[in-house]
Amino acid sequence: MTTWPQGSAAAHTVRVGAEEWAVRPLTVRDWSEFIAWVQDRYVDLVRRNTAALAADQSVQYMRDAFSQAMRIGTDTPEMKAALESPEGAARLVWMSVRRDRPGLTAEAFFDLMQQADATREVSDAFRLANGSADPNSSAEPPAPPAPLTT
Repeated sequence: MTTWPQGSAAAHTVRVGAEEWAVRPLTVRDWSEFIAWVQDRYVDLVRRNTAALAADQSVQYMRDAFSQAMRIGTDTPEMKAALESPEGAARLVWMSVRRDRPGLTAEAFFDLMQQADATREVSDAFRLANGSADPNSSAEPPAPPAPLTT
């Protein structure tokens, strides 16, 4: 089986409130889920913006949106925008901690990060878990893996 090499297989721990959390490297499955999330957001954006149009116009826009969404991948402007957005970056960090906390929803995680004022510490652990040598770097989130070829 072909796998994507990770920066480190070990989790990095961080204290959030009174608890210690494991921040793990993202997997190929995580990246696939993130791409699907970006695709869904694209279609939802078109749906919201065409809701007031006549039905036949809306249907055509939605067909185009579904077609375009299927083209969104690791090296597209839509993916770059998602990676650079606060919501996209936070989603990636949530994906790194949820493995040990299967009941933790993205929304609950985002709320907890705001309440615990732990965003910086969790973000630093995320960078370390995903291969960034310098946790003080303001570098962008890690890039998604390149498409695998066999």
